[in-house]
Amino acid sequence: MTSNYRYQYQDRKKYLCPNCGHKSMKRFIDTNTNQLLNESYGVCERIFNCGYEKRPATEKVEREPIYQEPKIPFYFAKEAMEATLNRNSNNVLFNFFCKNFDPAKVAETFNRYQIGTSDWGDTIFWQVNQAGRIVAGKKIQYFSDGHRNKARGANWLHNSNGFDFATHELTQTLFGTQLIADTTKKIYVVESEKTALICDIVKKEQNTLFLATGGMQNLGLIAKIKTDAEIICLPDNDGNVIWKQKIDKLQLNCRIEIIPALQKMKLGSDVSDFILENNT
Repeated sequence: MTSNYRYQYQDRKKYLCPNCGHKSMKRFIDTNTNQLLNESYGVCERIFNCGYEKRPATEKVEREPIYQEPKIPFYFAKEAMEATLNRNSNNVLFNFFCKNFDPAKVAETFNRYQIGTSDWGDTIFWQVNQAGRIVAGKKIQYFSDGHRNKARGANWLHNSNGFDFATHELTQTLFGTQLIADTTKKIYVVESEKTALICDIVKKEQNTLFLATGGMQNLGLIAKIKTDAEIICLPDNDGNVIWKQKIDKLQLNCRIEIIPALQKMKLGSDVSDFILENNT
């Protein structure tokens, strides 16, 4: 017999939050009836800007274990990533960076991190693990001012590259993981892929590497990293407490570093905002 919760999140779907009105709420399903609970039950993923949360009773039910065929990890064909590379001139985010930083350094960073570009100029952040396997591709649209189009959200490319929910298991790794080397002395982990790129463009220490979680919920991916380098987390200035709580709960081998000047900026700012605002 296996123990499970009767009320669980519905997979891969978001609903309008009754508090903030954004399509950012995960709703609960009753596994006894396979029906959604009342629309007021759910958790909004806009943790700081909304924070709405209404959970059902965590009633446990006993079920007979059901055998399922083990799923295999999904990897992209190398050709899928290569077809998106070396198209920097059409990349909206690349062109924004070139207006603020040395274009040669921007090109070097984009090439190192293997940044892809879609036909429409969107940025593709490929996730490549330490074994060199391409595990995920995340496409984001940016405007010419460097801000992302939050109305569209991210588009995950595995859905159009042969991923089968019945047989494949989607794995993720921190953005930039493939750049970890024996000579890496310090690894800084930030939330946004864009922030990791900006930090790499302006960094002074060559043995320093910047990785990104791509979302606060992915902080646990730090545990997958195999390295002797010191791992330091740089949260957005509204995430210091929750990052510390997650690190302690997951017992991750890293520490948080607080940048005093960043704490004086508007809530929600990260280190890239500080760099762009101060041109340093």
